[in-house]
Amino acid sequence: MRDPVVSEESGAYVWFSDELDEKQRESVTKSVDAVVTRSRARYAALASDYEARSAFFAPHMRLVEEDATAVQALTELDDRRKARFQELSVVDEWPAAKLDFVPAFGGSDAPGIEVFPLPYHFAWEWHNGNPPSTSTSDRLDGTIRVANGVAFDSERSDAHAGFGVFLTTNVPRAVIGRSLRRSDHTWWVSAGGFGGDATAEGGLEMTALEDGRFLDAVADKRFRRRVSDGESASEPFQLGLTTGNPLELTWTMQPNKGYTFNVGGWVFCEQHFGFGAGGFSYASAEVRAQVSALTVSE
Repeated sequence: MRDPVVSEESGAYVWFSDELDEKQRESVTKSVDAVVTRSRARYAALASDYEARSAFFAPHMRLVEEDATAVQALTELDDRRKARFQELSVVDEWPAAKLDFVPAFGGSDAPGIEVFPLPYHFAWEWHNGNPPSTSTSDRLDGTIRVANGVAFDSERSDAHAGFGVFLTTNVPRAVIGRSLRRSDHTWWVSAGGFGGDATAEGGLEMTALEDGRFLDAVADKRFRRRVSDGESASEPFQLGLTTGNPLELTWTMQPNKGYTFNVGGWVFCEQHFGFGAGGFSYASAEVRAQVSALTVSE
């Protein structure tokens, strides 16, 4: 795959098919920027509270540090949680996806349905907060892998990767966008004691845009888990792809406009530390998916 174009506005990475001309590529980049901007507006609302929490806990921690027994107990608690977390971070090898080959239907075979099989017109990757540990979206084979994690001074990570197709029309059309997709996931969370919390969530999402203007979005959240006050939880890969909840987008296409229809995966992790040496929290998640085809029908 060729090197990506890096958007000057959003910093997103975008890969293009040779099928798209320069004007179409500009429209695609503008569309990706619009999705990133919309996401970052929501992300910005999650204002960091590390300084406030630190200021609150500092005098309490000084009192605990004066008690050797309390310090030892908190240290042992944190050591046990770290050991358990390392065990959870080791997962079985995830097998390569077996690709579904989807035929391109002719007009007489399926009137009103336009099927976009592999490869897709473009791929994209971007994130908010802490960078992802893994982020790949291969438009040639339709596979997505996105993973992130947060701990210590890394509070949040929100990572996205996926593909899209570029569409135009000669006449007004009310259309429905769907995707043939399957996925697997894993996550693990561990909250620090005395006020700590950790959250992991992820899934697949679809968006539609007109000349870079956001039209609609829909998401299939495959998992979400939040723990607090010393709790831990995890879910391993199922070692097989499963079909998610039915998703569809509806919008109206107009002549002389450029449209992008996207499908991708995302993972979001967040952690807040608790009180004292045993208060560190951790969260990590990964989504792997295969998108075999995108369809647009009237």
